[in-house]
Amino acid sequence: ELVNGFLSGCLISGAVALLVLMAATLNWIVGLLATVAVASVVVNVLGFCRSVMDWDLGISEAVAGMIVLGYSVDYVVHLAHMYCEGGKQSYSTRERRVQFAIRNMGTIIFAGAVTTMGASSVLFFCFMVFF
Repeated sequence: ELVNGFLSGCLISGAVALLVLMAATLNWIVGLLATVAVASVVVNVLGFCRSVMDWDLGISEAVAGMIVLGYSVDYVVHLAHMYCEGGKQSYSTRERRVQFAIRNMGTIIFAGAVTTMGASSVLFFCFMVFF
């Protein structure tokens, strides 16, 4: 039942993420590709936890999966938005728009990722006990 609830939550969150990304970029193709990127991040993180860490899906892993989904949407929406803004700034090729997005948001997103990893790294050594 936990797995079904988690999958349902992922599907609902993924649909909301798609709507948010399409609204933020005003481009359904970029929104769809960004949603695929978010799904890839979540699948890779959960796959790492299962295959490398040998963790079964429990309550804490399900909550962590939703948090990973939220963070990945946050990072991806910033890059996707800047990619679309590049088109408004007269960058006509995809390569130039990607360069524009990374130049304007890459450092900020990287710094956010580093601080998130640093703040959460101490939690790796914690144990979760339910009453």
